[in-house]
Amino acid sequence: MAQRLIIIAGGIGTGKSVVSRVLRCLGKDVYDCDSRARHLMEHDERLQQRIAETFGDDIYHDGRLNRQRLATLVFGNSDALATLNAFVHPAVKDDIAAWADTHTGIVWLESAIARESGLDIIAHEAWVVTAPIDVRLARVMARDHATAAQVEARIRAQECDLPWHCPVTEIPNDGTTPLLPFLHTLLNR
Repeated sequence: MAQRLIIIAGGIGTGKSVVSRVLRCLGKDVYDCDSRARHLMEHDERLQQRIAETFGDDIYHDGRLNRQRLATLVFGNSDALATLNAFVHPAVKDDIAAWADTHTGIVWLESAIARESGLDIIAHEAWVVTAPIDVRLARVMARDHATAAQVEARIRAQECDLPWHCPVTEIPNDGTTPLLPFLHTLLNR
């Protein structure tokens, strides 16, 4: 079982996925909560059943989740989103536990909603990736072909005032400061 669990967190456009990719290139084990949640919603029969019972049998077609339909049902409806999260978050936590049991040493979790999902309670530390708002806007606008207003709305939707339940180290990722030397310092402390 993993001896230490470190969360890689940060708002949209900060570069938490870049930090995860660098760690993977350095041979580190990183669990991506978003991709695993998507995988579980399509392959975990119990989770599929709960989602279909709540949001309608037509939410799945030939075993594939209709993500657009689900997004339409939950985003903008805080009760529906809370219900979906009440199904998905425990499934992801169970999956993390099973994954961590197969690893030793330090492992990392990439999560955009670490505090909201309670992952910070099981973590030993959080590495929070930060970037100036103008850099974040430019990154997401280029990546997603979105307008500044759309990106700003997504940033506001992700804001979280919950306290961290584990120690936090901030990783600045402003696009000009080299990231690799900072990560090497963190890995060698």
